[in-house]
Amino acid sequence: MSLRRGLLASLRAAGRRLVARGGTGRGEADFRLAYQRFREVLTLNDSILNLVADLEEAAAGRLTLDPSTVAARLRKGAMDAFVMAKDLNQLSGQRYPALYEVVSKLAGALDAELAGVDLAIEGALVLPLGKAAAAPQLVGAKMAALAEAAAACGVRVPPGFVITTVATDRFLRAGGLWQRCERLETVLELHGEEALEEVCEEVQRTILATPIPEPVAAAVAEALAGTDADKGARFAVRSSAVGEDTSGLSHAGVYRSELGVSRRAVLDA
Repeated sequence: MSLRRGLLASLRAAGRRLVARGGTGRGEADFRLAYQRFREVLTLNDSILNLVADLEEAAAGRLTLDPSTVAARLRKGAMDAFVMAKDLNQLSGQRYPALYEVVSKLAGALDAELAGVDLAIEGALVLPLGKAAAAPQLVGAKMAALAEAAAACGVRVPPGFVITTVATDRFLRAGGLWQRCERLETVLELHGEEALEEVCEEVQRTILATPIPEPVAAAVAEALAGTDADKGARFAVRSSAVGEDTSGLSHAGVYRSELGVSRRAVLDA
């Protein structure tokens, strides 16, 4: 609350200066800039608080976070803290220069802690559908439930395989997409829903332009070769996000299913 009160006081002071200058020209521009910085500080503060809450949940065993996600969010948190320090000083007339040193020390300690740590997710790149029920963290809830329905309930399910979250991580790492998505996420946090369409289109363009790593392509080709379907068979390619179709999260209608896909076109789908 003290942070918000201090920022509001800075905004009020900027408003008084604006009135004194007649409300036009440079004074109005200064006020708009101060307001943008105020919004940015509040947004980044909420983001860091959410990070702390998620880390506490993970430490208590109530939330699963893979190491690469934790590292990425921590680095983003360190950058957010630096931007907050900059904005606070600009809003207050450089009253808190010591914040820069504090943030720098935190970032250095974080880099030292993460140095040399292998953050890649380990596991199979592809799993046959028959093994998917035992690995929901790798295949997502939808495919895990489908595999369980086939194994335990006798439901007729076409044969197939799942490209796992390990393969997804390899793909995102190979193209530097984790960092790109984090930057776009920050844009969305700062500018709200009006930036949503542009951000989503940028993510889509980046993903489509990134080649699939050779180990992932080879694993998919091997899985296709191991299916019982004849050479002219067509495939259905569907999504299965981790955490999807749970009580607190639904992706119904968000992702498109690709039907009638040839073997050669599976990776493009």
